[in-house]
Amino acid sequence: MGTGAGAGFSIRPNFGVFSFFGVWPNIDVAKDQLCEAPVFRRYFSHAKRSCTFLLEPVSSRGAWDGFELPIDDPAPFQNWPVVALTRATINPFKARAFWRHVPAISDRAEQDKAQCFMIGTGELPWFRQVTFSVWRDEKALRRFARQTQSHGVAAKRAFSESWFLESCFSRFNLLGISGDWPGLQNVSELLEPRKRPDPQRLPTRSDEVLV
Repeated sequence: MGTGAGAGFSIRPNFGVFSFFGVWPNIDVAKDQLCEAPVFRRYFSHAKRSCTFLLEPVSSRGAWDGFELPIDDPAPFQNWPVVALTRATINPFKARAFWRHVPAISDRAEQDKAQCFMIGTGELPWFRQVTFSVWRDEKALRRFARQTQSHGVAAKRAFSESWFLESCFSRFNLLGISGDWPGLQNVSELLEPRKRPDPQRLPTRSDEVLV
């Protein structure tokens, strides 16, 4: 998927950064596929820099292009960094209202000291949007989502005025990070004190990658 300029939330595309989200039955299968599958080897070989997040699903509601994230045995939120992933298909007739609220929310999130990393991505510019953000812990994520005025107002209007044709809201525990990406040093430092299992390093060079 493509990304937007800046932090990823601009209406202008960034043609140099791409993202991929995948679901596997367990972490061992995920590591094996990311290391050995030809398609990922090609991605890594063409990239200058990359970073991989290994996530554990906690909750999910809604659907992504009809797909509902299967969570048979949801993990509880733990006291370490968590990830929020939201995806929405924007109603074309409501796109102007949606994008009018994006800058204020993006700016507020960037200023929040509990927000560790975020990027906007998506399958189709302007209409199929994804936000991916890492937060210090679940409490900080919940506070921003429920108490921040810019986000709260937009969220209420999004549902009352049918801004979305489809939406998906998923939350994850962050198990580990492999690779390198600007702004992720603070996230790595937060993971270390928790003594989370260190994921097997994926095959990336210091000068390569894909997000």
